[in-house]
Amino acid sequence: MTRIALDASSARAGAAAAVDAGAAAIELPGCVRFDVLRSLEDENTLVIAEIWADASSGRDGAWREALDAATTAASARVERTRYVAVEPTDASWVDTHARRWTASDASDVGGESVTHVRCDVARGDEDAFALECAKNARASVREDGNLRFDAFRSVEDGTKFILSEVYETPDAAADHKNTEHYRAWRDAVAGMMATPRSAERYAIVFPPVRSAWKFDPGCEDECETVW
Repeated sequence: MTRIALDASSARAGAAAAVDAGAAAIELPGCVRFDVLRSLEDENTLVIAEIWADASSGRDGAWREALDAATTAASARVERTRYVAVEPTDASWVDTHARRWTASDASDVGGESVTHVRCDVARGDEDAFALECAKNARASVREDGNLRFDAFRSVEDGTKFILSEVYETPDAAADHKNTEHYRAWRDAVAGMMATPRSAERYAIVFPPVRSAWKFDPGCEDECETVW
């Protein structure tokens, strides 16, 4: 996951470079996702979430060189953090759905609720916390209005997690807090937190179509690769 802090004067160009990078990356074998988000707290900050099928995919390419050059030219502050998936953990991460749309498709995103919940877990409780997050995520993706619910664990520090929650609307996100599985998760992890959880809110920049965020529930076998 890459956080890019741009100056106001370079924010537009930086976002365009990130979108161009994503459009090129999703055409590559092994690219499962390439998401670009804009912070709602600071519109000049972008977050890029890349998911690749294996460690060797996505390391190099003209698209990455162009993105690096653009951020360097803009004197952007870049912070990169690597994560492993807690949920989902099946072949959904390998069988890409990133190319299920084309540049000619009209954008239909806007108004979604995108939240990254940062969780610092007490040392020794990491595995139990991961298990509870996986159970909550599997139930959450079945909610009406949910687009994604992923859980990640930091490679560098296994006590740090991110929950990536994407809903069609803020109301759908609020309804999540009223579900039985959320309340069960909240109560189960209450004693595992080293610090209070914090939330970062974003707007979708790329991909610009919802079909790249979640498939229609009527997609039958293709639903196995919804992530």
